[in-house]
Amino acid sequence: MKKTNKVLLLLLIIVGTACTERIDLDLKTGDPALVIYGNITDTLSYQSVSISRSVPYFASQENSAVSGAKVTITTSDNQIWSLYEDEQSKGLYQTEELKAGKPGETYHLRVEYDFDDGGDLELYEATTTMLPPFTMDSVKIKTIEDMGFNVFTVNVYAQEPEGEDFYISKYYVKDTLATKLNYYGLMKDQLIDGQTLNGLMVYYFANMAEIEDYQEDDRKYYTFITSGDEVTIEFCRVEKGFFNFVEQAQDVKYGENPMFGGPPSNIQGNISNGAVGYFTAFSPSQLKAIAP
Repeated sequence: MKKTNKVLLLLLIIVGTACTERIDLDLKTGDPALVIYGNITDTLSYQSVSISRSVPYFASQENSAVSGAKVTITTSDNQIWSLYEDEQSKGLYQTEELKAGKPGETYHLRVEYDFDDGGDLELYEATTTMLPPFTMDSVKIKTIEDMGFNVFTVNVYAQEPEGEDFYISKYYVKDTLATKLNYYGLMKDQLIDGQTLNGLMVYYFANMAEIEDYQEDDRKYYTFITSGDEVTIEFCRVEKGFFNFVEQAQDVKYGENPMFGGPPSNIQGNISNGAVGYFTAFSPSQLKAIAP
């Protein structure tokens, strides 16, 4: 097995992710689709939803932004948030005021847009509920040797709650996001349900000091860090549907841009009326650690 595939595979093995039947993907060029992606967090911010029109799967250009949509989000207590298109970022719709979601609250997305240019607005909807956050006690970065390379491992100390849970993790190096969607950490709790995590390895980085030892074509598949770098670890406890959505997106696109360019129809999102994408809500937890 090539070393370029090890990051995701090692993650899945370490955390006890069960093997699933491989999905047969239809990679033929398809008709354009409306792509809707958005998430609500409990961080006070301008909550946002992006809307675009997909391009054929093998096209090199990015999805085209969709302007002129009517976008609202309704909360469990019947508050209605109206989202307006950002003048500087076409296709990005944001709340007019700073908003923060709440764990346990349900959110309903409603998008109205004349996608087929027939003169009438089509309705696209999705509903999601924000789960309680995953609380980490601490995080440490250690070094190990792996197949002749010295790598930095991210190790989590926490109490994993009982019941089926799904987690997605992101990593920032010196406050810059270092892991795009294709390198988000994915973790199921099948073998760790309800356990105390005493340094569970959840991710690893390549060592910048050894970058010349990697094949040039392979380097783009790794995130390299240096001793002394500050790494921010962000864990999100997410609903199963969104976990599966990200997992399928990784399998199909493996980080190519545009993320949803002409996607196969069997990537399962939660947007109604034939649109592609996902609307979700989660409460991110963050801790920092220093690479030794």
